[in-house]
Amino acid sequence: MSSLPAEPGFTPLLETSFAVMSSECPEAYQRICQLLAGDEVGITIDAESLSVRFEAGQAVVLRTPQQPTVHVAATKQTLLDLIDARYTLEHAITRDLLHVRGKMNELIRFYEAVQLYIHGAVRCPSFPDLLSDYRYRN
Repeated sequence: MSSLPAEPGFTPLLETSFAVMSSECPEAYQRICQLLAGDEVGITIDAESLSVRFEAGQAVVLRTPQQPTVHVAATKQTLLDLIDARYTLEHAITRDLLHVRGKMNELIRFYEAVQLYIHGAVRCPSFPDLLSDYRYRN
């Protein structure tokens, strides 16, 4: 069974990435879910909007945002530039390439969760194919 998303776009990539991480690096996945339990993160990549609601032990991708506590917006190019380490999250935020909005304590938890996601992603053997598919198929 392939771990690649069946359809193009950021939403299926994120859905698949959480499924892969829960299988290939469950410690990171569980720590993210625990850290953000009760939060909903709204994400906009180009014109595609979604959110992720975090519950005890589970990240649920919602194709229609409900009540996000944190909002994040960027372009696909900015996302790829971050993945390729062309610049840091801090650089992208201060240069207005990545927009984040929320209460300070929620933003701090979100930032910590992003760091956990990155640490988990690099330990998942399936992630390079997921990113390659997103980069070239979409």
